[in-house]
Amino acid sequence: MVALTSVEECELDPQRAIKINSHLAANFSSFRSNFPNASVRWVEISTDHLYTNPGPSNESDVSAVNIYAATKWLSELYLDKKVDLILRTNFVGRSKVSHRESLTDWIVKNSKLGDTHVEVLNDVYFSPVSIARLARYISSAIEVGLFGLYNVGCKGSMSKADFDFAFAERLGLDTGFMHPIRLEDAKFLQAPRPTDMGMNSSRFYQALDLDAPDILEIVQEVADEYRL
Repeated sequence: MVALTSVEECELDPQRAIKINSHLAANFSSFRSNFPNASVRWVEISTDHLYTNPGPSNESDVSAVNIYAATKWLSELYLDKKVDLILRTNFVGRSKVSHRESLTDWIVKNSKLGDTHVEVLNDVYFSPVSIARLARYISSAIEVGLFGLYNVGCKGSMSKADFDFAFAERLGLDTGFMHPIRLEDAKFLQAPRPTDMGMNSSRFYQALDLDAPDILEIVQEVADEYRL
């Protein structure tokens, strides 16, 4: 998977964001048009940043409020939903890349640094899945030949702050360093962001005949990764 996922970097350099997030899918689409006999399909990992209205949002409820979301949406438009698979998601868990820190890595790190004022967002909602679970879902979807556009998230949604606290508590971390704030007061963020990215993922789970995981189940799964 190749993408420029930093919302701030996308906002500062839209051309680079388009080149990385959109043009790869455009090039693939062009290749397939030029070689119609090639049996190839694209699996797109898209984003829940495409949802801004009160959730849970369905796949048709699209509204991009930042460059990152717009470039991911453009990437989707280049693809063929009768062949390709597009998954809008937000995944959490321990980073597999040494130079890229995940949300939960950030929580664990700050709990150890002794910083007594780390701000977490209490009015930004999402419906995440764990990285490991998403990988299994993708494998299953490819195996059964699933195509089209789907939300892939947990059942229900939770604020980023509540997720951070729940995750830390399951690891027995002191949560006194975290302080909930509203998005509008987050001075460390400059690019516009949606406040409700909660998704309705029922179509995806019905397609694979699976039960959607509860959000607290996702919190526990991710916490367990840090005990290994």
